[in-house]
Amino acid sequence: MRRELFNRIKDAVEAHEQYFVQRRNAAGKLEEYLRRPNDNDITRLLAKAEQRGVPGMLGSIDCMHWEWKNCPT
Repeated sequence: MRRELFNRIKDAVEAHEQYFVQRRNAAGKLEEYLRRPNDNDITRLLAKAEQRGVPGMLGSIDCMHWEWKNCPT
């Protein structure tokens, strides 16, 4: 897709629905999440991942290669 077409679509979507307009985090926590995780963060994230059944995982899962039997088509 050409950049000009993409930008026209993006601009039309933003003009129609403000939800899609990018803006700063209203909670003011932007700086907190733009830093590397420290040891406490890593410990907390690993514990949360283990609770969710994916021990040892940091970050998100790329599920594009997973088969999902109920995937809408």
